[in-house]
Amino acid sequence: MVEGQLEIESKLLEVLTPEYLESLIKFLKIIKRLDELGILDSLNNLLNNEVIEDLAKNLLTTNTIKLFNEYDKVLSIIAKLTEPSIRMVLRRPLTS
Repeated sequence: MVEGQLEIESKLLEVLTPEYLESLIKFLKIIKRLDELGILDSLNNLLNNEVIEDLAKNLLTTNTIKLFNEYDKVLSIIAKLTEPSIRMVLRRPLTS
């Protein structure tokens, strides 16, 4: 117990030097502001095991995994569809 506490104190002393102090103060101010805005609570809720499980179930479907495996092909299709000549061809039937 005492050895662990001494190790923690030693690590704290390492970062509580003038070269780190200004950055630490900025970081703590950011954390305080995020807490005041309720963002930390929201992040904490998002990290809830049930939320993570639901996200994993919904995102890690067979279709999503297939999409990731075909990522290069999807990007090339999107690039082709955004070419001006193709957009014009696709737009004609939609605006008629």
